[in-house]
Amino acid sequence: MAIDIQGVHHIMITVGDIAVAKQFYESVLGLKEVDCPVKDGERVWFKLGSQELHVNLHKEFRAGISHFALSVKPDEYHKYYEQVKSSGYETIDQSRLYKEDNLHRFYLGDPFGNTIEVIDGQINA
Repeated sequence: MAIDIQGVHHIMITVGDIAVAKQFYESVLGLKEVDCPVKDGERVWFKLGSQELHVNLHKEFRAGISHFALSVKPDEYHKYYEQVKSSGYETIDQSRLYKEDNLHRFYLGDPFGNTIEVIDGQINA
C-alpha cells in the first residue's frame, strides 16, 4: 500500500556553535526563530515558509556536500541578494540566471560550511 507523503516537515543541519549559527541565520538570511520544545541550548529552530529549519549543535561537527534551498518570491529575489551581500557575508558565487529552468540562484555557505542555495521562485510547491 502506497503512502502519500505530504511534503517536507523540516530540514535539520548540524553546526559547531549555536550562538554563531543563530546570529547568521537571523542577521544575514533574515529567518525568524520559532519555539523549540527542547530547551537545552543545543538547538534553534527557524520558520521557512510552511516548513522549519532545525539547527542543532554537534560537538564533532563536519560539513558535508549537501545543501538546502531557500525560495524567495521572484519580485523580491534581487533585493534579497543585495541584502545578503550588504551584510558583509561573502557569497560562494554571484547571482545568475540558469537557462535550464529560467530561475536565478546564488549560493553561500553558513559559518560552518553548510551550503545554502537561494532561488527566485517556488519549485516543487
